Amino acid sequence: MYTIKDVSKQLKISIGNLKNWEKVFYQYIQIHRTKNGSRIYSDNELIVLRKIKLMKDKNLSDEMVMFILETNNEDEREIPEQIQSEYDLKYADIVALQTETVQVVQNISDSLEQFKGEFIKEVKSELTSEVKKEITKGNSITEGIVQTYSHEVLDTYKMTSEQILDLKQEIEKEQEEKLFLQKKVEEREELFQDFVQSYRQAAATIEQKREKRKLSYWLNLLSRTPMKFPKM
Repeated sequence: MYTIKDVSKQLKISIGNLKNWEKVFYQYIQIHRTKNGSRIYSDNELIVLRKIKLMKDKNLSDEMVMFILETNNEDEREIPEQIQSEYDLKYADIVALQTETVQVVQNISDSLEQFKGEFIKEVKSELTSEVKKEITKGNSITEGIVQTYSHEVLDTYKMTSEQILDLKQEIEKEQEEKLFLQKKVEEREELFQDFVQSYRQAAATIEQKREKRKLSYWLNLLSRTPMKFPKM
C-alpha cells in the first residue's frame, strides 16, 4: 500500500493532478482511506495511474483516456496476462506514433502560415519605403521603379506560390504516410486479435480433451471394479 506522497514521487505526478484524476477517472481509480482520512493506493491503482500518465503525456483528452481505459478493462477480463502485456506495449506504440504524426503535420502547417505572413509583411514594407523615397526626391523615374518593384513582387509572389504548393504537397504526402501507417497498425491489430482468438480456441480444445480423458479414466476404472452387493 502507498500514500499519496509515495505515488507522487514514484510516478512523478503532482499531488494536485492525482487528486484531480481521482475525481475525473473515479470509475477506474478506487482510492481507500485510513481512519484519519488519508489516501491509500494499491498496486492496481498504480497500474491505472501509469496508463493515464502515459496518455496525458501524449496530450490525449480526458474523454479519450476514459474510452481507452474502458476498452482496456473489457479486454483484460478475457485476455491472458502475457498477451495483455504485449497488447499494452503495442497500444502505447500506436498512441505515440499517432501523436507524433499529428504534431509533425501541425508544425508544417504553422510554419507555412508564419512564412506567408512574414513574407507579405516584408515585401509591403520594402515597397512602401522605396516609393516614399522616390516621391520625396521628385525623381522622374519613380514610376519606372514602382513598376520594376511591382514586377519583382509579382515574380516573388509566383515563386512563393510555387513554394506554398510544394509545401502543400509535402503535407499531403505526410498525411498519406500517416494513413498508410494507420492502415498497417490496423492490420497488425487484426492479426493480434486473430492470434488471441486462436489462443482461446486452442485452450478450449485442450480443456475439452482433458475432460474427456478424465471421464474415460473413471469409466474404465468403474468397469474394472466388480460391484459388491450386501448379503440379505
